[in-house]
Amino acid sequence: MNKKTKNIGFPASLTLIFVLLGLFGVNSAYAYVVPDNIVIENDRFSERLAKGIQYLEDTQGDILLEDMLDGRYDNQFQRFKKETLQMGYNKNPFWFKLTLTNNLAHHTTDTLTDRLYLSIRYPLLDSVKIYHVNIDHTQELVTGDSLPFYDRYFSLNEFVFPISMYQGETNDIYIRVQSMNSLSVPMYLETERAFTENQHSYHIFNGIYLGLAAGLLLYNCFLWLGIRKPVYGFYALAILSIIAFNATIIGYTYRIWPEAIAFQQIAVYVLSTFAAIATCWFGLVFLDAKKTQPRMRTCEVG
Repeated sequence: MNKKTKNIGFPASLTLIFVLLGLFGVNSAYAYVVPDNIVIENDRFSERLAKGIQYLEDTQGDILLEDMLDGRYDNQFQRFKKETLQMGYNKNPFWFKLTLTNNLAHHTTDTLTDRLYLSIRYPLLDSVKIYHVNIDHTQELVTGDSLPFYDRYFSLNEFVFPISMYQGETNDIYIRVQSMNSLSVPMYLETERAFTENQHSYHIFNGIYLGLAAGLLLYNCFLWLGIRKPVYGFYALAILSIIAFNATIIGYTYRIWPEAIAFQQIAVYVLSTFAAIATCWFGLVFLDAKKTQPRMRTCEVG
């Protein structure tokens, strides 16, 4: 006689779907080839910068902006050849160089300058510095998750830098990135109009994802409280741990502990471990491994 499969309300595969959507859904834009000079002519300009961008690995960790400005490293920059700006697990600082020209036909604001936005949409980077080089001065902005959350220029999950340029002006931008974790640098350049529209879409999508996941969590919590079967409680715990892990990846949880810099450095490892343990524990309970697979359960618990 076949055993009846336990009903958990929603299929467990939904959780995996939510994970994949949360991680990849908002960053699906293609990467165009970065030219020597990025000319902004459309007020809806929005591009992911990867292939063709100039980069330099600082193997000694001692390169300063002054070294860049005097031209001594100009010949050492290389062109990135892949579609995704991913440097792997590398503790060395990386420098990126952009040249921008503002050829917008109409001002996007009431001021004499137009605002562009350079954003890096991986909130787990330790240190991100941007240098906007004008003719008469250089603007420096510093951020990263090694600094308190509310020290950022904008209180957003990702790292966003405003770039003000006059019409017809050409400026150089240097970006220095360093991290002890994975050095992923999803870099976007947008006009103010495109940035505002994309932020709206980004938060709507993440709101839907987190809302559906929270609904699934609450549903199983009520089942656990009403029916008193442990499997529902373990399923709710697994969902909660996956929500917490994904919320950390997309930068929401740093708002909960904005001053806890030390914990932020290890949060993704702590929460991913907790998610793995909770998911495995739910699987053991759901499959009734104590009866059906006693050896596997002994191995997992032991």
